[in-house]
Amino acid sequence: MLMKKVVTIVFWLVAGSALNAFSQCVIPADLGVEVKENYPAWSIVTPEKLTRDDRATWKSLHPKKCPGLLEGKFLGAGSSFAVALVQQRADKIREQVILLTLKDSGWDTVVLVPPRDLTITNVLVKLPPGRYTSFDGAKKVKIDTDSIAVVQLEARASILYWDGSQFRSIAWSY
Repeated sequence: MLMKKVVTIVFWLVAGSALNAFSQCVIPADLGVEVKENYPAWSIVTPEKLTRDDRATWKSLHPKKCPGLLEGKFLGAGSSFAVALVQQRADKIREQVILLTLKDSGWDTVVLVPPRDLTITNVLVKLPPGRYTSFDGAKKVKIDTDSIAVVQLEARASILYWDGSQFRSIAWSY
């Protein structure tokens, strides 16, 4: 128990110094430890990981939000965290999106978007329950929970939503 507290404090010190310019991306300590332990080669998407243009767009649209971290009621009751993780390798970006929910036995993780190669980093935007239409108008859904928009700014987006039994996705225009 003492070791976990020490690890948590050390994580906060490291995370705080690394993200002090982007305080909106400071994450809860226990969540940070979970991500660090289970995804050591990955980092959470922060404004600094976006292109210059995307960073400016993000800051104008969501000045106090972290582009790689959302808290919401994505499964209905109780809070979960959607986390966009990236690996930067030379000119390649690998990204994945996970959902973490704290249970009595620890963190439960669901991979929403498996690791994939990208040229531009995506951001996450929380959407409230409501009715949404795909970008081409072909599909309409009524979403009863918070949902997660995975957005390539000024390009494309997908909404990830819980239908009561599994996560589904529709292509969307942000």
